[in-house]
Parts: sequence; structure tokens; C-alpha cells
Amino acid sequence: MPEFKLSAIDELFPKPKETEKLEKADRKSNYGQMFDISDDKKKMIVQFMKDCVDESKRQREGWLEIRSECIKNYEGLRSPNGPWADSSNISTMVTTIAVDMIHSKLFPMVWNPDLITWKGTTSHSEEVAENNKIFSQWIFTKDMDDTQENVDEIVGRLVADGLIAVKRTWEKKFVYVTRVIPTSFTAKGELKYETVYDKVQKQRARWIVKDIEHVYFPYNCKNEDDAEYIVDENFYTLPMLREMKARKLIMADVDLDKVKLALEKKFDPQGGKAARLEAAGIENVTDRVESMPIKCYEGFIKYDINDDDMREECVVMALPDIDLYLSGKPLHVVSRINKRPWKIGGFIPRPGTIYAKGIPELVRHLHNELDAIHNQRIDAGNMVIAPFFFYRAASGFDPKSINVRPGMGIPLDDPQRDVYFPDYSPSRLSVSFQEESIIMDLISKLTYLPPTSFGRETASRPTARGTIALIAESGQPFNLLAGRVLKIVLGLITDTRKMYEEHWDNNYARSILDEKGRQTWPVLSPEMIAGDYLAFSEVDLEASNGAFEKQADQVLYQTLFQDPFVNQNPAFAWELRSNYIKSLGKKNVE
Repeated sequence: MPEFKLSAIDELFPKPKETEKLEKADRKSNYGQMFDISDDKKKMIVQFMKDCVDESKRQREGWLEIRSECIKNYEGLRSPNGPWADSSNISTMVTTIAVDMIHSKLFPMVWNPDLITWKGTTSHSEEVAENNKIFSQWIFTKDMDDTQENVDEIVGRLVADGLIAVKRTWEKKFVYVTRVIPTSFTAKGELKYETVYDKVQKQRARWIVKDIEHVYFPYNCKNEDDAEYIVDENFYTLPMLREMKARKLIMADVDLDKVKLALEKKFDPQGGKAARLEAAGIENVTDRVESMPIKCYEGFIKYDINDDDMREECVVMALPDIDLYLSGKPLHVVSRINKRPWKIGGFIPRPGTIYAKGIPELVRHLHNELDAIHNQRIDAGNMVIAPFFFYRAASGFDPKSINVRPGMGIPLDDPQRDVYFPDYSPSRLSVSFQEESIIMDLISKLTYLPPTSFGRETASRPTARGTIALIAESGQPFNLLAGRVLKIVLGLITDTRKMYEEHWDNNYARSILDEKGRQTWPVLSPEMIAGDYLAFSEVDLEASNGAFEKQADQVLYQTLFQDPFVNQNPAFAWELRSNYIKSLGKKNVE
């Protein structure tokens, strides 16, 4: 039987000299960018961030309550509300239908990487713009392989929450990869290869879609750059903090043993996040020391750090519960153009405030009214099936022993003398369907969704032309909504491409391949994509409704032979006809 020898840790986790140098240089760079300030200054900065968060919390207390109600409507959660314990308490879920329908329409209209183009704001070069197009397609489809999922989540949260906060980060990871290395030749002159595992540095951009309840900013700021502060509330664990200290991301003098004494087993989510966790049946309880959450503030603040009465853009980390300063650095070491790595955008804007509206907030009153009408109809039917009755109070009868509900027992001293006209006519208890229809029409108008989206027919004998007109009319408002969402996504794409330019890696050219798997550029340098270029794209109208496109193609084909211009001069009239087809919204005229 062969004997096996246990491997040493160093053998299983080798550290090549080049990679080890990169790790040391990275730690040295992280630590060398931090502020060297006094303890009193650290306490003042931590208190400033705590005051900013308290101010933001007070400003949006009512908004969080409304948001929680809206998310509960979306999740179908209803609090007990009725004239008796077992009365009907059903949610009609119209909010869910409206949000999911709009989300499904907007996402394909917004996300189409093939339509993204680049234009220079100060100077423009077609060659550089084409290089940016190829480079950006590699970034957002290959290097950042989760971009489509993030855009999907951004669109969904904008529709459901009305406000989105996305953080851009630059990740540096040291991972093990497989390398095939030629070692020698065979007798026939063929190469021999050996497979080895090597540790290399990988870096890329990443989008983090944050829960808006844990991102704090002034209510009246215009955007992420205009805000005096943006404080990101994170929850780390003790092992995560130890790792951050080892990577020199926090100060070396931070006493983590002091942090360990302040651990809590639970943190309380707020607003929509609490409603979502309640709907999923999830409780935020941790029992292990390693998994206990530690509240941390990462603040992007304007603060006079050098006492010259001029505020500088700073990035500060602190533990607010124990007033512990972790680290601080100027913003320009994170972004060379001194731009905050945030994108905050709204769906349906409100004048004077950054807190925009989502679809659930738009229809929340109508949703509650529709639920009330629906539940009243069920209760009315139950009252007809099992009406109320009367009994002698002194008889010792207990109405709770009757299982038929919602029939209700009313105690009287003498039912024969005290009740003369017990009337419970079913016609009086019924609820009209007309009120329900009116509310459904209002919801349809508010959400830009046609009645067909809610499963209703608009005519007894709908025609093809009528269906096309109906779909086209309902799609017009979506162009405006899709334009707002597209602007947010394009802003993220523009700023992310800039991050790649700032953190340039000469190995990018090896990864960018054409359709046949060949390397696109032999050498790729920053000058080939450099410049103040912005991403542009059009709303993809063809992706919004495939059925409309097919029906429009059929109608155009059927009517083409009737066109007198085509009959007189088909060669000349085709150009005129193609312009007409384009005016109908068709992009691919052929």
C-alpha cells in the first residue's frame, strides 16, 4: 500500500515572486494614501458623518413608511383589517402586475450593447470612437459578465422603488489560475507541456446595486455630485475587518479586540428591505461571532481636512456605534478625475427633491381601494350564505361554537319582542363591479399599461389594425420612461469605461477577441481609447413588443402593392416608401 505525505501549506498556496511584489506594492499604496491626522480630528470627522446620517434619517422617515407599504403591496402582504376576525383579507396584487409588466417592457428597450456608440465632447475621432465601442463591448459583456443582471436589477428597482443607488468599485484580486507551460521536446521534435497553478493579479470594475435604505444623502440634492455627503452604511464581520487591516485598507493602529466587544447578534432593516425579508420569511439573526454584523459608515463627504476653510472631497470609513475611525483618504486617489463612484437616479421625478416615485407609490391608494372593494364583495357573499341570527342572551348559548362564518350571533333579551324586521337582503350587500372597473381603468392610465395587459378585452371583435394602433399608443409613454432609465445606465457605462482608462492594464489586448476568436489588436494602449467620450444609445423600440413588429410587417407587405408610386416607378418609389416605413418606427427597412 503506497504511503502518502501531507503537503505543506506553502506548497499548496505558492506565492510567485512577481505576485508577492504586487501584493506588497498594493498594500503600501493603500496605506500611503491615507490621511495623517490627530485623534481629535478623527473624532470630529466621525461625529460629522453620524450627524449627516441622523439628518438624512429624519428627513425621510415618512418616505420609508410609504415605501414599506408599497413593497408590501407588491409582495401581497396585508395587515389584518376587517369587521371580524375571519373576514376576507386578500390582496389583488395589481401592483405586482403593473411593476412586472413595466419591468418586462423597459428592460429590452434599455439594454442592447450593440446599439451603444461613443461621441467625443471636446474633440471627436471616428477611429477612437470605434475603438471605444469594441473596448466597451468587451468590458460589459466579457470582463464584467454580470452587467446584464445588474441592468435588469437596476430597471426593476427603479420601477418598484422609484430611486436607485449604484456604486462603482474597482476590484483587485489575487487568484490561482491554470497555466500550460512548454517544458521540453520529444524525440520527434514535438513540445512537451506541463500544467501548473499560478497566482496572478486580476482587476476589473464592478457595479454594486445598493439598498436605498442604507445610503444616506440630502433630500434636496440634484445628483450624486451635488450632494454634500453620501454615506454608505455597510455591515462587515470581524474576519472581514481583519482582512481589510491586513490589506492596509484601514489604519494599522485600529484595535479590533475593542471592536469584538461591541458585537451584536442582530441588526434591524428598515423600509422596503424589511418588507421584502418579511415576505421571504427571513430573520436577521446570527449566532456565531464570525458572522455577527458590524455597522460601518463609508462616507463620501466634503470636509475641510486641512483647516484652510476650503472643503475637500474625502472618503472616510468609521464604526459609528463605538466612534472608531478606520481610515480616510482624498477622493482623487480613488478617482483621478475626482468623481464620486456613485450613480443616483429616479424613475418618476418630484420637483425639488431627489426622492422620485415608483409605480407602487403611484398606484398605492388605488391598490388599497381595489383590495377593499374585492374583500367587501367576498364578505357580502359570505353574509348571504351565512347571515346573522338572534338568540336569547340568558339561554347560555355560545355563538363561538358555531363554525359557520361570518354568520354573527346578536344577543337579545327577548328576540320575539325586540326584533320586528330582521332584514339582510342580498341585493343590499352586493358590491357593484362598476367601481372595480373604474379603478382598473385609473390604474391602467397611471401605469401606461393597456387594459389587455391586465387580461381584459377592449372590443368584441378586435381587428389587426386596431390592435396595432392600441399597442403603438400604449408604447409611446414608455419611450419617455425608457429614456430616463437609459440615461442612468449610460452614465454608469461612461464612468465605468473611464475607470478602465485610469487603472490601465497592458494585458487587455490579449482578452479582446473578434467573432472568429482572433486577437482584435496586437497592442492596445490608453491613447487608442483616451479622451472625453460619452456613451450614447437609442431606445430599442423593436425590442419593446415583438408582436407589434410582426403585425406591422404583415400590414405593410399587404398594402405595398396598392401604393401608386410603387406601381408607376418601383425603382424610384422604393426610397420614398422606405422613408415612410421608417416614419412608422421600423429600423430595418429591408
